[in-house]
Amino acid sequence: SDRYPESVGYTAADNSVVNYMNLLLRIYQLVRDLRGKRALELGAASGVVVEVLRRLGEVDAVGVEADARFVTFANEHNVPLIHGDLMTVPQELVVNTFALTFSHWLLDALATVDEAVEYRRLRHDEELNVLATIAALTAPGDFSIHATRDPMPFTDAEFRQAGFELVEIN
Repeated sequence: SDRYPESVGYTAADNSVVNYMNLLLRIYQLVRDLRGKRALELGAASGVVVEVLRRLGEVDAVGVEADARFVTFANEHNVPLIHGDLMTVPQELVVNTFALTFSHWLLDALATVDEAVEYRRLRHDEELNVLATIAALTAPGDFSIHATRDPMPFTDAEFRQAGFELVEIN
């Protein structure tokens, strides 16, 4: 697409709404109505789903992304993304919780990004920090939904220890 500069264009096809269809369908099956609610996409890349939820779904959506190139691109196009690695709650979100936190393959590829855009797989203790951050951002009794290609990198006990009630794991 002409909208995506070369630096972020390589993920444009992967981040199309079509590739998120099953996740979005499952979200709406579980949550039902998101209108007027707050949603947070974790690992939002260029913010395609955040933009769709805001424009079509009347959702107060925002994303968090570790790669500053995506954040810059999204913000230039009025899509609200926050730069952060989820090791801690991003400063902009400290006083916020969300009715929905979600991700598409984030838990498959938990990594940190340095300034030279080098990726490093997180150690398991760091992954558990990310899980605790996601729990802190999810309002009690609301949903945190994550699509994965691989089995979840966490045990049921680790989810519960972070503060989650398990509804479904596929």
